[in-house]
Amino acid sequence: MLDVMLPGVDGYSLQVKISQDPATKDLPIVVLTALEPSRTLFQKFPQVVGFMTKPFKPEDLLKTVQSAVERRAAS
Repeated sequence: MLDVMLPGVDGYSLQVKISQDPATKDLPIVVLTALEPSRTLFQKFPQVVGFMTKPFKPEDLLKTVQSAVERRAAS
C-alpha cells in the first residue's frame, strides 16, 4: 500500500523509485489517496493494482487487496 501524501516525500515520487528498482519493480501496489485526481497520475504504472479513496472502510481495503492478489495469481 502506498499513501499519496507521505511526510517528507510524495507518493508519486516514491512510486517512480519503486518502479525503477529491479528489486521492487514488480511489487503490486494499492494506492491510498484522499485526492481523486491522483488516480490519473498512478494509472500508468503497471504494478498499481488498485486504488482506495480515503476515508475507506477496512472491509473495502480487504476486498481491494484480495482482488489484487487474485489477479496477480491468475497472471
